[in-house]
Amino acid sequence: AYGGFEVSFNWENGQIKKIVIKSNLGGNCRIRVPNEVALSNGRFLDSASGDNPNPFFAKAEIKKPVISDSSKLNPIILKPTLLYDLPTQTGQTYTIIDKNDVEVSGKLVLMQNCPNPYNPLKSDTRIDYILRSDGHVLLCIYDILGRKVATLVNAFQIAGPHWIGWNGRLENGTPVASGIYIVSLLWKKDKERLTKYGKMVLLR
Repeated sequence: AYGGFEVSFNWENGQIKKIVIKSNLGGNCRIRVPNEVALSNGRFLDSASGDNPNPFFAKAEIKKPVISDSSKLNPIILKPTLLYDLPTQTGQTYTIIDKNDVEVSGKLVLMQNCPNPYNPLKSDTRIDYILRSDGHVLLCIYDILGRKVATLVNAFQIAGPHWIGWNGRLENGTPVASGIYIVSLLWKKDKERLTKYGKMVLLR
């Protein structure tokens, strides 16, 4: 994307093990890889769909054939590849690893919201979390004084990765002020319960 990303990676036996991406211009980074991957913080990436929404993206244009039409080539069998979309912020670095290397079993995981800091006038922020097993989930946003400003999830959910977006508004639609907000994730099943907390910065 016009030099918008600096990328380094390593692989083993034809599988991507680690990709480090630094975003110079921000926007969407579309990734094509041979195996399933995830961010190193446990967040699973969205599968790419449609055209790349990054305004800096440029499709390669080949004006002349690289290989002569008269050349005889043996058939090349390419393995299926996977496409992911990674929304990025200018100046941020993202580490992507093999999905099998993400350890989520036996844990309640609350990832850092992305983007953070974020401006709700430009986009929602995304909150990713992973449940250790099926159970009731209560995910709320509190201000720095401990006052609840929004309930984003209050439902039974199955084990695995989940995510929810927040538009920086109260439940009645009123925009909240700039500042620091706390994400509270509560999972409970029978008499067992676990709670995780995170911090986000909202800037208007």
